[in-house]
Amino acid sequence: MRRALSRQLQDVADDQAGVLSGRQLLAAGLHRGVIRSAVDSGHWRRLHPGVFQIHAGPTSDTGRLWVALLAIGPPAALSHRTAGRLWGLGHERPAHEIVDLSEAVDVLVPHARHVGAPAGVRLHRRRDITAILAAVGSPPRTTVEVTVIDLAAAARSIGEVVAVASVVCQQRRTTPARLLRELRRRDRHAHRQFLEALLCDVAAGAETPLEIGFLRRVERAHGLPRGRRQHRMPTTGGLMVVDVFYEDSRTIAELDGRIGHEAPFRDEERDNFAAVRGGTTLRYGWVAVFERPCRVAGQLGGVLLDRGWAGPIRPCGPGCPAPGVGRRAA
Repeated sequence: MRRALSRQLQDVADDQAGVLSGRQLLAAGLHRGVIRSAVDSGHWRRLHPGVFQIHAGPTSDTGRLWVALLAIGPPAALSHRTAGRLWGLGHERPAHEIVDLSEAVDVLVPHARHVGAPAGVRLHRRRDITAILAAVGSPPRTTVEVTVIDLAAAARSIGEVVAVASVVCQQRRTTPARLLRELRRRDRHAHRQFLEALLCDVAAGAETPLEIGFLRRVERAHGLPRGRRQHRMPTTGGLMVVDVFYEDSRTIAELDGRIGHEAPFRDEERDNFAAVRGGTTLRYGWVAVFERPCRVAGQLGGVLLDRGWAGPIRPCGPGCPAPGVGRRAA
């Protein structure tokens, strides 16, 4: 039956992992009787009403993605977790090795389209179809920027938001500025305020949003002493700047809001210097401060208490899980 296909249609089939829609076959000049005969003889397989595989072998993972798109029809694009896998977000392996269809295939369609979701497909609808029209790749999927912002919106925790943003920054798939532009195009986003602060922090190298979160969620909420911000400490080689310094307790809190940065020598020098001076360095990032502030407060407060702070560590609210709540210096 391969001979019955024109060279042009065969090229399309090759690009679509051997999967074609009835619309594509009819537009290429094949009669319905030819299509029916190919299926009845076992040369082709009908994978979904109006969707055919032009060989009798097993359907590949990529072929299943094409089945989802062709069953729905244009305009549509793979999105969310499916698009993230195709982009290889969070993976070092090639995209074709990480496609996992153990869960539903995510497909984005216009809000106004009245189409049901085929088996194994999870539909997402959007009034602004710009993201669909801008889809790229084969099979077509939302751009990296659209995919990241979609995944961040669907995240169930701040930690997931940080993970999504950190992946693309570490892998250099896009830039914070592009992600911010996509975020600001959205009328609604579940984590807009946090994600915008995070991306601005990454873009500008500033750590102010993280420092504010540390002040409010960790120190102030749990009654810890307020440390000195951006404190300059003299060293043998000049001045060293630390994020938060508790002078009486000789304790440093480093707030690392820059995702994917690498400054091992700077960190090593700072930690070693603090140790020589009899101090302690604790390090916290976005996830710790915004998702586990009580745990941070308990850990930091415990160090401060052991080093002379009078205490106590206060609960931030009913049921606060901060370790050592109520504890005072011995």
